[in-house]
Amino acid sequence: MKTAKLLALGLLLMAAVYAKPLLLIIDASGSMEDTLPSGETKIATAKSVATETINSYNDQIALMVYTDCDSGGDPMSGSIIVSNAFTTDKSALTSKVSEITANSDTPLANSITEGVLYAKQNGGGAQIVILTDGLETCDGDISGAIQSAEQQGINVKLVGFALSEEDKQNISSAVTSAG
Repeated sequence: MKTAKLLALGLLLMAAVYAKPLLLIIDASGSMEDTLPSGETKIATAKSVATETINSYNDQIALMVYTDCDSGGDPMSGSIIVSNAFTTDKSALTSKVSEITANSDTPLANSITEGVLYAKQNGGGAQIVILTDGLETCDGDISGAIQSAEQQGINVKLVGFALSEEDKQNISSAVTSAG
């Protein structure tokens, strides 16, 4: 749980700097059921971080969750889906977070693409924060998705936890190459 609190603090500090709507994307892929050294599952930790962020954030937040590969491009349907529209209703958001269950693959690039589409249509200049434990498993181009988001004025942050050294290097290079 200490890791979750540190991640939440980092998200809150980042959010305070940007002070604009936040699209929080949560990785609910199958690997999120793995157990951390603390004994807690990754999905439980992600939910805890999301809940702390929601309860401390002072602007609108929308919640998007992904559970499997999806290239449909519609953030309102499929396995990458907005589960709660932009709102300041912390109770509604935390209720949706508590309902999340883990399943299947990790479509990071497509979640960024669909998140940008949703944020531009509904959240103005929203920033995107993705809570994830892994790498793209759906053949998407993370660097390209981040670069496209930034060209459209959308700031994307990947918050990775319980990553292997190889995963850290790959995510780092994706973010670095997009910037």
